Amino acid sequence: MIRWTLENRNPRGFGLGGSRAAHRKGRSSMTVNARTFQPAWKSYFVFYAASIIFGLGPVLNPEAFLGREAGLLIAAVLIAFVYLKRTHTFYRLSEAGISKELRWGGQGTSQEIPVADLASVTVRRGIVHRLIGVGHLHFRSRSGGVPDLWWYGLEQPFEVKRRIDATLGLEGLR
Repeated sequence: MIRWTLENRNPRGFGLGGSRAAHRKGRSSMTVNARTFQPAWKSYFVFYAASIIFGLGPVLNPEAFLGREAGLLIAAVLIAFVYLKRTHTFYRLSEAGISKELRWGGQGTSQEIPVADLASVTVRRGIVHRLIGVGHLHFRSRSGGVPDLWWYGLEQPFEVKRRIDATLGLEGLR
């Protein structure tokens, strides 16, 4: 069964197995620790392209439909969105199951699927995702009518899937 919860576990909003400083210093962009993953920075490439178009378009073409200030404001909002979304999204793996957490401040939402209710784990990638080396993991629940769980924008998605299969003992699960 998938559960959505509103929690207040850590007033600083980062209680997932490591400090922010440790994460910034030497950790891969793929993991915070061995069982906590985050989306890759490069998975937001569409937002980067939009930021460049909105930020530079009105500057380079004074007759653009947007003024310079509006274009720069939209670009700044897009960059802020990417930063906040990436730094506050966590995908967790435990022996009990898998979860997706979105933390803002000390509160957040969590979507979980227990191991016993997990029907399949598949890697989904489009052509552009293959080119930049990211992919999504799709977790299906055995319960009908329950929303599936998605982990978006992971670097090395097949390696992450292998890690999940090994941790949860799902080698035979398709």
